Amino acid sequence: MSTSNSIEVPPESRRDFIFEKLKQYASLPYLLLIFITVLIYSQTLSFGIMDTWDDQVFFLDRPELKNWWGTPWFERLTTPEIGYPIPIPTVLYVLLQQLPGDWVIPTSHGLNVLLQCINACLMYKVLLRWLEKRTPTLVAALLWASHPLLVESVAWVTNLKTLTFAAALLTAILFWENHLRAPKRYYIAFSGLFAILAFGCRPEAIIIAPLILARTYWKGGWPLLRRPIYWVLPIGLAILSAIFIPFVIGSHTTALIAINDNSTITTLKNLEHYQQIFTALALQIWHIISPNNLNPAYYEEQYRAPYILISGILIAAVWLGAILITWRTKHPGGWPLTFAAICYAPASGIEYLPRFTADTYMYLPLAGLLAASITFLPQRINYRERAHFWSLLTLLVICALATSSFIQNQRWRNTITLWEPLLESTAEYGQAHFMVGIALTSVGEYDKAVKIFDEGYHGITRTLTPPVEMAVAYASAGNPIRAYEILMDILLRSDIPSDPRTDSLLVILAAKNKLNWPDKGRFNEVANKAAWRVYQARSLPQQLHSEVSKYFYHQQQDDLGKLFANTAPRSK
Repeated sequence: MSTSNSIEVPPESRRDFIFEKLKQYASLPYLLLIFITVLIYSQTLSFGIMDTWDDQVFFLDRPELKNWWGTPWFERLTTPEIGYPIPIPTVLYVLLQQLPGDWVIPTSHGLNVLLQCINACLMYKVLLRWLEKRTPTLVAALLWASHPLLVESVAWVTNLKTLTFAAALLTAILFWENHLRAPKRYYIAFSGLFAILAFGCRPEAIIIAPLILARTYWKGGWPLLRRPIYWVLPIGLAILSAIFIPFVIGSHTTALIAINDNSTITTLKNLEHYQQIFTALALQIWHIISPNNLNPAYYEEQYRAPYILISGILIAAVWLGAILITWRTKHPGGWPLTFAAICYAPASGIEYLPRFTADTYMYLPLAGLLAASITFLPQRINYRERAHFWSLLTLLVICALATSSFIQNQRWRNTITLWEPLLESTAEYGQAHFMVGIALTSVGEYDKAVKIFDEGYHGITRTLTPPVEMAVAYASAGNPIRAYEILMDILLRSDIPSDPRTDSLLVILAAKNKLNWPDKGRFNEVANKAAWRVYQARSLPQQLHSEVSKYFYHQQQDDLGKLFANTAPRSK
């Protein structure tokens, strides 16, 4: 009988070798996630900011940013201009703005990319604890990191709050997962520390208590939760959340209602509110499946078709039903589904939100849904038998998502590239025309701006107050009468305009072009108040006082004529 020293390796083992590589190279998943994140988002370092949108208040023009040390500690912690506390992103903005001028914006985008790399690695680590298998975990993490729904959160400087919140939440959860495996007091301490840091990034930190409570119950049921070492931290965070919720909801909701049309605001007492919740859910799930038409704004009026509402109701029912069934059977998809549901709840529309729905609302829920979907793949198929086929298919899907994200990311280069694609489809809502018109005015493209404002005027004035840039554009394009009418419209809508330039521009425009000053009624009242504010704020160049005074005398506005005849404006 012949013998041989060589041992033939069966095909099954050779196929297994592909998957065993993940065990041999523990850093490989992290390197892949960082690579795909940098590949998609490195271009943002050359992007600008959305100064016509939330970047203005979040990143540019807040008392805490302009004078950090001169702002009271209470305002630094509560950031009242925002409506809810985001002290940690605010501190980061302050530090960024200490850099040389040309470095500020690229570094701000770079910080977002860095945080996304960190979050991708944290997400992989957390999902590995849930799924307990490296290959499905890596697939889920790569799908999440490459998905276009994340673009808004990474490419927009304002969403630093989302990225810092996610980093703090995922770290807190990871320490808690370690605690559930091998109880240690320092795991509790670090989990609590990062949970508190999450409260300093976004008010959605209130979900951390239910997350770790539910996760603890999933792992060991009531016997585990009865032990103080497992319930003290979540109960403590729940108490903090109970104190936090009224403070945030009260101030934030009041602020939102103040700047929106009250007739469009609904509550849980209104049937329409539930329609919005289910419609938004249907839209979000569709964007996960087909992320090809993502926008910075979605309008509920565009999605009122009954089939969308019915789809949303069915999705909610299936989601809830799947959670109940998987919890009873201890299916591995049960916890990721629960995580996604808890993370989505604050953004579901239960509480009044500034937007009907948004891509960034799915930043964390998306990971749970993708991980759960992988666990529901048919178990009867032996994926190892055709490892190359399934690896290639997965790679193609990830490449397709990454390519779509790269293209979607380019839209966030500046305000014009972001909002121009919405001009035609959302003309009746006015927001796209509002944003693009302001952006064009800011770069001196007055004729183009006037064209945009003309096209969207009805939509803008129906839902928004016209911006002072609209008047600037018309005046600069040679139409001072139209600019004057717009300024009066702004003043009639609010006694004190949000942009102080409104008052001085009205006075200068009227005096320079000898336009008729309103002589009676509400028009005269708001115009005169504007003129008084100009004088008291010293916003009119001193050399124009004589010309303005003569104009007012000519218009038979003697009180204003005497006022501007004075050479020294009064102090406030």
